[in-house]
Amino acid sequence: EATTFEAGAKWTFDRGVFNATLFNTKIKDLQQASFNGSVFLTDPRDVRSYGFEADMSYRLNDELRFSGSVTYAHARQIADAAHPGDNSRVVNAPLWSGRVGLDYQRDLGKTYRMSANLGAEYRSEVIFVPESQTRGYGANPTVAVVPSGKEAIRVNARIGFGARSQKWEIALVGRNLTNETTLAYALPGAFQAGTAVGTADLPRTIMMQLNLRY
Repeated sequence: EATTFEAGAKWTFDRGVFNATLFNTKIKDLQQASFNGSVFLTDPRDVRSYGFEADMSYRLNDELRFSGSVTYAHARQIADAAHPGDNSRVVNAPLWSGRVGLDYQRDLGKTYRMSANLGAEYRSEVIFVPESQTRGYGANPTVAVVPSGKEAIRVNARIGFGARSQKWEIALVGRNLTNETTLAYALPGAFQAGTAVGTADLPRTIMMQLNLRY
């Protein structure tokens, strides 16, 4: 059960829009399952997240548009009788996240259209398991072995060519162009005390994409 209070504003001007919101959310009995190496544990906890988010879009000219967004979310467990003094971080909740991008679109005669996009996504450090199991956190920071997900910036790009009617398009797509190595998730090793396992996000990936609409 979540209760949220928000206050925000929206601005529209000649070439773009800007939105900003302050928020305060309390979630009652949030169930966060965690694996301790042998069993999954579920410990319902009250959680509070507060912060702000903002996004904007601005058309630089008829063919080029800039957009961006940023979110600050301070998400913490709420201490209670069973967990006195525990205001630890919430799993999979980065403090900061955001993106920026440039979009380009140009008609080529009356039949074809070219489009291109260059963007970057940012995420601050994130934990995948409770602080007590995360390396560098909790009461025994040197004992816990599960690594956190480090802050990361991922750069993506796309260039496409197709029909102005949008019935077809062929594109070259690049993801994680700087080949940033980040964790998708991590958890304690099964039945192996003192170990951790995890999976990395995709490395630099280049793809051809064909879109057909009918």
